[in-house]
Amino acid sequence: MSLSKQSILARPISRRRFLHGAGIGAGMGATTLMTGHIPAASADDALSSFIAEMPKAELHVHIEGTVDPTEAFRLARRNGSPIPYESAKAFEEALNFTSLESFLKGFHDTIAVLQTEEDFYDVTSSFLKRSHEENVLHVDIKFDPQAHARRGISFDTFFNGIRQAQADREKELGITSQLIMCFQRDASLESAEDAFTAALKYQEHIVGIGLDNTEILNFPAKFADIFGRAREAGFKLTSHCDLGQPNGVEHIRACIEDLKVDRLDHGYNILEDERLVQLALDKSLCFTACPTSAFNTPDPAERFYFSAVSKAVRDMLALGLRVTINTDDPGVMGNRYLNQVFIDTASHMDLNRNDILTLTRNAFQSLWIPDERKQHYLAKLLAYEQAVSQS
Repeated sequence: MSLSKQSILARPISRRRFLHGAGIGAGMGATTLMTGHIPAASADDALSSFIAEMPKAELHVHIEGTVDPTEAFRLARRNGSPIPYESAKAFEEALNFTSLESFLKGFHDTIAVLQTEEDFYDVTSSFLKRSHEENVLHVDIKFDPQAHARRGISFDTFFNGIRQAQADREKELGITSQLIMCFQRDASLESAEDAFTAALKYQEHIVGIGLDNTEILNFPAKFADIFGRAREAGFKLTSHCDLGQPNGVEHIRACIEDLKVDRLDHGYNILEDERLVQLALDKSLCFTACPTSAFNTPDPAERFYFSAVSKAVRDMLALGLRVTINTDDPGVMGNRYLNQVFIDTASHMDLNRNDILTLTRNAFQSLWIPDERKQHYLAKLLAYEQAVSQS
């Protein structure tokens, strides 16, 4: 697909708008201007049912971020571990994010309650059951070993809990899942090397390597060597490139050209660079979009995030980019699981059934699984589409 400058900039999303709207490096006055008139989104019953009953796949969810405040308090009581809030309600109220950094604080408060193999089993099992209830056929699950290692939790402890839950739920429910191990961009390379060594031991159960956490300056160069070795070892590669972060477009370029990633997690700022859009089209690069900040929040920065990401999804679809819809961290994002994220995004951006089917088809096409299984899932989606069209 050839792009003209006019077409790619037809509905531009500028980095200045991202930075101001997300409350990152700018005052909040601009945010109120841009979010004050967002209408309440609600899909009609037919569209909601269409989404809920549609077979789906999820490519971007952090297992640690599936723990909601109520579950966090249950695990803390079970383990006798401290939690810096007096109640689940107080914890939920504190999950009011105005930046990547404020989100990460809530995320790490959640991680702290995960202590035992049983904890990781329970959390993974609960998420997979919920996904199955939402007609999700396959999930790619991210996990963060460095966040647990620094708390003295061994790789075997959390990995065995996660892996056993995967096996049990697949046997019981038929839902399949794979694991993506993420390095933290702001952690030491030494700790990343330790995690990579452990991952090699479990490589048959880990399909990919990713990058997350705080987006430090020039992070692709930091991980170029270890990503090269991961690729040679047979891992698929992905990296977060978060919304409106400093040097965001250059980081996207470096992730695609230098790290040679197979996916980009988020990656919305690619819309600012025509050459990178064309490169992503040529490579059929997958983007795991997450319009996950709770839509009904009164906080203008969160409302802006949802609106900006939803608009980016629409613009990426219009350009033919292989964009997908995902939950990211549903437990700390208002318990908005995949059906609700689809419904909110479709309603707010007036996406139709064909758009929704394209987003879902993109997800199945981008799975890191054998072609036979991929075609099996795509056939299920096609059968659903045909059945609905005839009803």
